[in-house]
Amino acid sequence: MTQSLLIQKSSLHLLRLLAFFLLWLGLVSPIAGNELPDTGFFLVASEEMPDPRFKESVILVTRHHLGETVGVAVNKPSEIEIATILPQNGLMDKHAKLLYFGGPLARQSLLFLIRSKEQPQPSLRIFDNVFLSADRQVLAEVLRHPKPYSGIRVFLGYAGWKKGQLESEIRQGTWHLQQADTDIIFHSDPKAIWRKLIDRLKEGRWVQLPPTLQTNG
Repeated sequence: MTQSLLIQKSSLHLLRLLAFFLLWLGLVSPIAGNELPDTGFFLVASEEMPDPRFKESVILVTRHHLGETVGVAVNKPSEIEIATILPQNGLMDKHAKLLYFGGPLARQSLLFLIRSKEQPQPSLRIFDNVFLSADRQVLAEVLRHPKPYSGIRVFLGYAGWKKGQLESEIRQGTWHLQQADTDIIFHSDPKAIWRKLIDRLKEGRWVQLPPTLQTNG
């Protein structure tokens, strides 16, 4: 069976569960101010990242609530073109044409980020005018436009952390935090994103960690 057919025949049940999970998280109240922001920030892998799956990764956190976290890697393009799933589309930008590896979980599922003045339905607002959806009908509608919105990225799979896991990794210095940036996601060479953000960190431009997550020394 071809790779495109495997993607097309991925579990609809899994997609629905994931979409429900994300939508549920989007409806609950924001977390307390002394913890991580609830959404819309980057996790930038440290130069000493011990997990090879996340080496030089930049994760956009799409929801963080009660210690559990979901996000997608914005700098890991695959060699698979979106056309293998939806042949009719108007994507011309070389970076947008490719599917991205969003993370090691549920690699047969699709998620996508859309930059738009108006919120597509169904979708979740992540930050500014950037929205997340797992609904293929929304994706098909977006791709029917000659210039599909002002930005799109399509992901296979996602990254996730259980309660307390991400906070522990941050304390260990595995991840740095930075404010999410639409230009980084939609208008940067994905191969250059990680180094660009690491350089920003070295210049002292980072998100201030809450006291409960600051490392000792």
